[in-house]
Amino acid sequence: MELEIFMRTITVRAVWILAFLLIVFLVGCGREQTAAFIPAVILTTPANGATGVPVATVITATFNETMSPATINATTFTVTGAGGVLVGGTVTYSGFVATFTPSPALAAGVTYTATITTGVRDLLNTAPAANFVWSFTPGGSGPAVTFTAPANGTLNVPLNQKITATFSVPMTASTITAVGTFTVVPTAGGAAVPGTVTYDVASRTATFSPTANLAASTPFTATITTAAQSATGNTPLPASYAWSFTTGTTVSATAPTLILTNPASAAIGVPLNQKIAATFSKAMNPATITAAGTFTVVVTAGGAPVPGAVTYDAASATAIFTPSANLALSTQFTATISAAAKDLTGNALIAGTMPNPWSFTTGTTLNTTGPTITLTSPASGAMNVPIGTTVSATFSAAMNPAAINTVSFQVTVTAGGAPVPGTVAYNATSRIATFTPTANLPIDTQFTAAISSAAQDLDGNALAAGLVPNPWMFTTGTAAGGAGPATINLGTAGNFAVMATSSITSTGPVIINGDVGLDPGTAQGIPPAQVNGTIHINDPTVVKAQADLLAAYNDAIGRSTNAQALPGNMGGLTFTPGLYINSTSVLIMGAGPNNNVTLDAQGNPNAVFIFKMGSTLTTAPGSQVILAGGANPNNIFWQVGSSATIDTTSIFYGNVLAAVSITLNSGAVVTGRFFAGSGGQAASDTINGLSVSVPSP
Repeated sequence: MELEIFMRTITVRAVWILAFLLIVFLVGCGREQTAAFIPAVILTTPANGATGVPVATVITATFNETMSPATINATTFTVTGAGGVLVGGTVTYSGFVATFTPSPALAAGVTYTATITTGVRDLLNTAPAANFVWSFTPGGSGPAVTFTAPANGTLNVPLNQKITATFSVPMTASTITAVGTFTVVPTAGGAAVPGTVTYDVASRTATFSPTANLAASTPFTATITTAAQSATGNTPLPASYAWSFTTGTTVSATAPTLILTNPASAAIGVPLNQKIAATFSKAMNPATITAAGTFTVVVTAGGAPVPGAVTYDAASATAIFTPSANLALSTQFTATISAAAKDLTGNALIAGTMPNPWSFTTGTTLNTTGPTITLTSPASGAMNVPIGTTVSATFSAAMNPAAINTVSFQVTVTAGGAPVPGTVAYNATSRIATFTPTANLPIDTQFTAAISSAAQDLDGNALAAGLVPNPWMFTTGTAAGGAGPATINLGTAGNFAVMATSSITSTGPVIINGDVGLDPGTAQGIPPAQVNGTIHINDPTVVKAQADLLAAYNDAIGRSTNAQALPGNMGGLTFTPGLYINSTSVLIMGAGPNNNVTLDAQGNPNAVFIFKMGSTLTTAPGSQVILAGGANPNNIFWQVGSSATIDTTSIFYGNVLAAVSITLNSGAVVTGRFFAGSGGQAASDTINGLSVSVPSP
């Protein structure tokens, strides 16, 4: 009995002691929270004091914690112009980011002041210590060129290429088409290339069409002068914009195809607020895409047209049909892009692996779930990042390419907020947005990357907060990203998408964008109608290509300098430029993200990746080779000691130089080249996938 009383007494005292300690802990936490979790603005776009801000910009403020959305509104987030006059617009909040979208666009030359008041609150109803105020001036530097085709430094440009430049804001067409505004001249000197200039309003793209084919093997420089002016404010380019490219020796006769549609063919339950998007295999002539009747959507039963507008995003080669109103529920629609759509070399769209026309059926609801960022490169908190890096983010859903730009995706110096100049592109296939700085980043500097809620998915939902930090910070080291080993010269073999030394078989709907070659042998089973190129069987062209391929294969076999170990399973890993060697077999296989491998060129478009394996290369169904940091499929080489198998629905990039056979299974899409028998022995290609396409230069 006494023992029982004693134990009860001890228990009561223990409870009181624990309660006391808990109170002390909570009080301490409250004090710490009060000191450390006062909400504050940590990043703005435009930055404080910024000039030359695009007149069509949106204004964002990023907080250090999640805020109460109800307190972020037109009263607590205001923008004023000259004389303190309030600017009209809408205020939204997502994740950590508050966004003010002016309506109409801002005026050039006017200094604006943005204010976040103490009326905003975090989720614990805590207010900032003081109003946050910053100022900026649009128009000082005017509009900018955000994308060109060909890109600066491109080699082997087709002789029948048109030259395009896409602007950050709408431009005044007459200032673009005026004589002398957009010119192309031989870089070494000489007369300007004769041609005509047009401007496509919907895509904000200027196109220079040479009167005749360009001269072969010649460097050219394209220039857009400061005579080019924006449509709002008549603000000129801040300086003439020039870029260079070099022609090859041939014209391009390879027709474009569709490589991705969203919604996919036969999709069901499509949200009623869905935009319809189609991505092409190569750069297109914007005017042919946005022309009336090229991209149409109709109700399948009866053919009633869906009213809407068509735009073209040059950076992602994607056409977007935006319905004027939500689609009807539980209805099948058919989308069509006609042969009036042409690429920049004048080739008309043809049937490819993606159905065109294609049909889809709506569900009964809207999609109101915002997309999130699932991966960033560099990762948040990364140190010693190469100064030549690019900055990229992968999204959870298909995004509207037109909303991924230098307004929604910005990189700034963390200390002071100075913006980093650069360009932004979105890859619709991989759902990766990439920011490419204009020059190498400064050494030993911390940067903040941020994608604002101006970025939207194809259903119009703004980017939301996810598990991956946004904004995210990284710090550079002292070195640029390596270019890796020297490239492997394919010679004339580079014109071929598929080549073998014994036989080529196919039972699928595969489309080959490039030449097909067989030598020796006569068993070539890909139907000519499915080859956008020339089929060479035992002729001098393929004989020479096989000789060049053997030299390339022997070059790859002999590579060993600065070699790194290549894991037996590349799934879930990221590789930077270099030479990687495995004496046995290699897989790309895993669950979820581990079913993919990422090749990060770290901002160097000439970076080279060489993967050598003693035996086989096998990808899992649905696996992907993901390109980041400007990686170019032309510079990716897979030297396979025996056989390669690219399994069903894989997305694969690079040149496969296999000693024996190559098998491409159904549903797989390849941007690269398949060379079976690269070492000279008898070998076969089995091509049953959707497409094999020689990469653009």
